[in-house]
Amino acid sequence: MFGEGGIYEGKADRVRRVGAAINPVAHGQSTDKTVKRRLVHIDVSSEQVPLPAIARTTLLALGCSDAGRFEKVAWRVPFDFEGIPCALEDQKLGVNLYLWVPDEWDDPAATSLGDRVMATLQRAIRVAETDIFYPAIKSEVKRGRLILKNNVADLQRAYLYFRMLAEEKGSSTPQNASPGDDEFMSRWIDGVNRELRRVQERRYLSDSMIVAFFAYLERYLALALPFSGADPASLDLIRFLAAPWGEKFKTVLDVVHAREPKLLYDRLLRIAETFRNPRAHGHDKMGSTSAVYLEGVGAVPLMLTGIEETPAFKLDPFGEQGLDDIKSVFDDVEVLMMGPALGNAARWITGGFDVSLYAEDIESYRLPPAEFEAFCSRSADEWERQQNMDW
Repeated sequence: MFGEGGIYEGKADRVRRVGAAINPVAHGQSTDKTVKRRLVHIDVSSEQVPLPAIARTTLLALGCSDAGRFEKVAWRVPFDFEGIPCALEDQKLGVNLYLWVPDEWDDPAATSLGDRVMATLQRAIRVAETDIFYPAIKSEVKRGRLILKNNVADLQRAYLYFRMLAEEKGSSTPQNASPGDDEFMSRWIDGVNRELRRVQERRYLSDSMIVAFFAYLERYLALALPFSGADPASLDLIRFLAAPWGEKFKTVLDVVHAREPKLLYDRLLRIAETFRNPRAHGHDKMGSTSAVYLEGVGAVPLMLTGIEETPAFKLDPFGEQGLDDIKSVFDDVEVLMMGPALGNAARWITGGFDVSLYAEDIESYRLPPAEFEAFCSRSADEWERQQNMDW
């Protein structure tokens, strides 16, 4: 990996200086067989080692060797530290540090040694990130070799959660009071206040539903890129991923020649400009959130009487029909997203798989349905083995 011709070639010198206290050994056993030792096991927190694979590669940069996979163990790297045999191991339930300390050492002494080991390794990791990993990441990004994490299910659940709550606030509760009732006015005021709260809560929940849907839509469209007719190799992928939802929509779906995507894009754009943007960005393009002072008139919104088009000036900007119309657009967009316009995207993305933008994987994503299904089955089996560390 760090030899001649590799992407990490000549990158490990400073890492080795910082991590010099970590000494490679062949098998993680002390050469001094006369010392009686006991094994101390230390759980390594995710704060100490957020990315186990980075810790492993940093140890390899220090000259250590991976002892290989074991049942429920992804890797084990042995080394010596201050003359004490040690090993770092990535198990299914987390990262573990093992120390073979002399029998006469008490627990505080062993814990102190473990702290020194981890402090040295963390310093080496920080240097490795600067000298080794960030340059390698930039190189891979330039080549378009990205893997997109699939968090679509979580974003979709957030959208559906707010949608359900908004629907529950969809109708008012009738009040049992009549003008002849002595408490009529009090009941009437309470009823009005409850109705105002209901409308306000529905507005908040509807706003959240809309913002959540566009987050879900934008991520889905990004993941669908290699399944679409677009050519990822011709795109600036970082720019594409940072682009707003509309650019992603027009990249992966044909809004020029296909009527349905164009109609849905226009309807989404209207919802975004009217409802989503003021909530997501705190302002909108229509000028309802900005004003100027006119002498003799006062502060006037930039859009003048066009304020009737924005929810910012309405007590109930949605209403039953308005909310139903928005949900109908979202439902139609989901049908489009899950349909044949994006090839095999729905099967892969709803299956929870991450998406690779490597050329060889893109070829697999575009296989005919029967072959693609077999590819999904193989991928699912491999994912399960990786998660369970069943080798």
